[in-house]
Amino acid sequence: MKNIALLTLTCSGLLLASCDRNPRPSDVTAVSGVLKEPTFNESTLTFGTQAWTGGAGTLIAEEFGGKELARTSLAADGSFNLPLPQTVAPELLTSLDVSDLNPVEGCTGTVTSSGQANGTGLDLRVDAAKDGEVAPAAFRFNKDSAGNYTSLTVTAGVLVYVDRAVTIKGTQTCTVEGTSASLNVDWQLRQGWNKTTIALDLKLTEDMFVGGVNLGSGSFPADWLYLGETDVASPLGAASLKAAGLNLTDLKARFQLPFFR
Repeated sequence: MKNIALLTLTCSGLLLASCDRNPRPSDVTAVSGVLKEPTFNESTLTFGTQAWTGGAGTLIAEEFGGKELARTSLAADGSFNLPLPQTVAPELLTSLDVSDLNPVEGCTGTVTSSGQANGTGLDLRVDAAKDGEVAPAAFRFNKDSAGNYTSLTVTAGVLVYVDRAVTIKGTQTCTVEGTSASLNVDWQLRQGWNKTTIALDLKLTEDMFVGGVNLGSGSFPADWLYLGETDVASPLGAASLKAAGLNLTDLKARFQLPFFR
């Protein structure tokens, strides 16, 4: 009995050093929510939501390569519960490779990985009276000290699967023709499914270029939004949020998510 107690105390004392070398798998086994539609108030330059108007249908989840991994029913009010597969076939996974980021000509800073892992992510789309991509998302305008609007921050949630725990962190800043953009990564991923966020800082210029990309993990934006036919007016008049880059497939191409090859 004393030996058991001693062993317990020893493990407790060495918890951070040795007993925690095999981190717990992720506890994300499903996602649920109520789908909404984004709105925009031009007079106040604020974003909001309205009830889903696309009716009942199906929510479909496909890995980044296009293979369907899960689907579930979508209620007429937009509510859903999507169980996630416990594992993903190895042939559908790609290396979370940071080597292409270190070094890059014209860039400073380093992104590092705690080890080798393979993974993929999920694209979610709805098949109903309204079709298109959906995601947990949020939009926010930013001002400078003089009260002028300078950028639009678009944050989207993405489910990422990895076959083993890995931490990817770092900051990189690149300058091209006098224009700078930064990539900030703080991914602490557990084996299995993880909630991650992609935040784009869109500079409010004529070209509306991406000035910064921030990748985080552990949570989602509060609202699940329909992005398939989003046409919310922006301060640039004819430009829509979708044109500014809210299509998630296009987002992956624009900054290459940047580890999935």
